[in-house]
Amino acid sequence: MATRLYLTLHRRWFDEIAAGVKKEEYREITPYWQRRIVDRRYDEVHFRNGYGQDSPFMRVEYRGWVRSVWEGKPVFALQLGEVLEIKNYYTWTWLERVDPAENANRWYAVGVQPSLLDRIAVIRFWGSREKIQQQMQIQPFEDLKEARDAACRLIRSKVRQKGGYRIVGGYVPPGLDAQPADDAVAGETRARTPPQNPSTQLSFL
Repeated sequence: MATRLYLTLHRRWFDEIAAGVKKEEYREITPYWQRRIVDRRYDEVHFRNGYGQDSPFMRVEYRGWVRSVWEGKPVFALQLGEVLEIKNYYTWTWLERVDPAENANRWYAVGVQPSLLDRIAVIRFWGSREKIQQQMQIQPFEDLKEARDAACRLIRSKVRQKGGYRIVGGYVPPGLDAQPADDAVAGETRARTPPQNPSTQLSFL
């Protein structure tokens, strides 16, 4: 039976480990952490972002520890391997493209969430910020990690395309930046934003 180290993470670090960007997790060298880490053998680290049973959960391969320095403090640097499992890790990302010179005034939303028909799905909403009408597309997946990877690829493509969108809220994939949405852009007044909680429209899924 695998031996496990249980840790709680802030969302930023949880996101980066889940994306495979962050390969170390730090704990300050104190008597408490020394008892939990030194001379202890673990096979996996179980991370949670929160304390509830339905909070985001991730199971990661454990590859030991080294002494290091982080933000000027001596720390135990836990060496992380492959992400083995992810649960309850659902996100929404809001994007906008506003360019009066090209008559562009669009919004786009990408979400990863469960549905009744499929284990997990990537859901896309999009439309004009000046109109009520919106369109939606659902892509089912069997695996949460595959769904998250697909959503991140989609978000990156939207941001990096010519005259692309900017992220204005929600989950930001590693390597991208969020830009706060302005109430007015180049003299244009914000007319309409996407629904604040599109998941409420998916009760039929």
